[in-house]
Amino acid sequence: MRRNRNGVSIIELLLAISLVVIVVVTLSVAYPTLNNNVLMNRQRWAATQLANTQIKTLQSQPYDYVNTTWDSFGTFNTNCNCTTADFSAFSSTTSQVAGTNFVQKTCINYVSPGPPWSSQCGTTDTGYKNILVRVGWSLGSSSSTVTEESMLTRY
Repeated sequence: MRRNRNGVSIIELLLAISLVVIVVVTLSVAYPTLNNNVLMNRQRWAATQLANTQIKTLQSQPYDYVNTTWDSFGTFNTNCNCTTADFSAFSSTTSQVAGTNFVQKTCINYVSPGPPWSSQCGTTDTGYKNILVRVGWSLGSSSSTVTEESMLTRY
């Protein structure tokens, strides 16, 4: 007598269900992390675009019309170096992109050509200005910043 083997055994069915459950659980655990990473990358891209737009705006202006941070605030640190400045004292611009608030702060200082390039205090115009733009934002309990830097020359 022959047996009909067209059906599925209970063991095969249980293995298939177990495999589907494992895949679904893995995806449901991974999804929030992946979604958060995608959101962070989008926010980082938006912050970088805001910083680059600010730099391009400053670079499009005549050299003499772009004031240094030293001219605006007085000495903001001992060596007038934007990379070591405390940005909390600087004025800021807030922009909202896709529901995220970005806070943008700009620092401009004179530099003299190197190597290495060095920051200059006071009114000694070297013909070179360093532009540093820092954009910050928050996602949940974590804060992030992007810093972009470029030069403006008289020549």
